[in-house]
Amino acid sequence: MPNLNLDGQNIKIDQDTAQRVKNTAERPEIKKILDEFWTDEKLGRHSELKSDHGSILVQDLIVDPETFREDLLSNRLSLGNMSSSLDHIVNGTKLKGDLKPSYISHCLGVTTTRPAIGKGEFLFAASFSNLGFSKETGDLIELGSNAKIEVKGISAQLGNGQNERFKPMRSSVIRSIARMLGIDDIADFNLTTENAQKFKRGIGLNENSARRTFLFLQNIRNENEALARNAAKLYFEKKQLMKTVAAVHLFTYMKLEKDQYLLIVNDKKFAMFKAPDDLLEAYSIVEKLDIKPWREGEYGMKVTLR
Repeated sequence: MPNLNLDGQNIKIDQDTAQRVKNTAERPEIKKILDEFWTDEKLGRHSELKSDHGSILVQDLIVDPETFREDLLSNRLSLGNMSSSLDHIVNGTKLKGDLKPSYISHCLGVTTTRPAIGKGEFLFAASFSNLGFSKETGDLIELGSNAKIEVKGISAQLGNGQNERFKPMRSSVIRSIARMLGIDDIADFNLTTENAQKFKRGIGLNENSARRTFLFLQNIRNENEALARNAAKLYFEKKQLMKTVAAVHLFTYMKLEKDQYLLIVNDKKFAMFKAPDDLLEAYSIVEKLDIKPWREGEYGMKVTLR
């Protein structure tokens, strides 16, 4: 029984299905759609994505190619603050009725390493005619405006180890904060929820202690005093240390990476946000995310769309 390789897995199919797949893949109208849709500008540095899309369409296309072509080429995503289920892509856009529900999971399975495409990037580029990949950075962009869209999946770091301006968490950071605040019962030298509570008690109402704590907890090599002061102000307003640190990391990440939008994807949902202009806007985004501890070696807090 033949195998079809999809999402990195070999799926056994019968002879009739194998022949149908082969015939569909070779149909000139399918190839014509892919050639028209995946322009050089849209592909960026990922020429292999056109064939990946073809393999998925072989499995999931349920209308005639010309109908799909018209729908796909006119399907555009308006950038801005939004959230929805991923199923909306196949049942709430111009692609409604064109594709099987399995199209979503198949597209989510397409990732690359160098240049990297994370989970979800291919799904949006393959489904919307105005989205593609940058030739310079490999990031998702809006074609025409060239607006840069940072895509984050599950447990994604708000930092970039390939960018020398970011620095990772080190145990020395937690030791320094503990020493400054007079805390002597730290056992786990990472920014955990337990340690955050100890730091909160140590800070109390002392603005200078808060400022110095948030200076230590920045994930950039060139520490920013003004950013630390603003973080302390936000912390005293919100009383949430972990969320404040995540807001700082999100704000600096989007600024240093020069992103205009943030697109966060999990297995079921997605949300898009305009890049925050200040820490308060960053905090409002963080409130919609689950936050994990900032551990040694990681270049920023890890977040997942809730």
